[in-house]
Amino acid sequence: MVSGATSAEIEERPFLRSFFSYVYTGLVALLFLDLIHSLIIVLGVQFLLIYSCFCYASSLIIQLLQVITTTN
Repeated sequence: MVSGATSAEIEERPFLRSFFSYVYTGLVALLFLDLIHSLIIVLGVQFLLIYSCFCYASSLIIQLLQVITTTN
């Protein structure tokens, strides 16, 4: 019958201790990379929104200047 490793068995066997530390380190690294990936996506979307608002505002200013110059 196979059972899970208890904490006493993990302390007795350095292989299990190093294996679980590698698994834990890998999970932490994956979570960290996922956080960085999410931040890159959020910052990219925010940049695109700000850039599109800037382009829209600049086109409105250009149209306003054209109206002002043609009426004078």
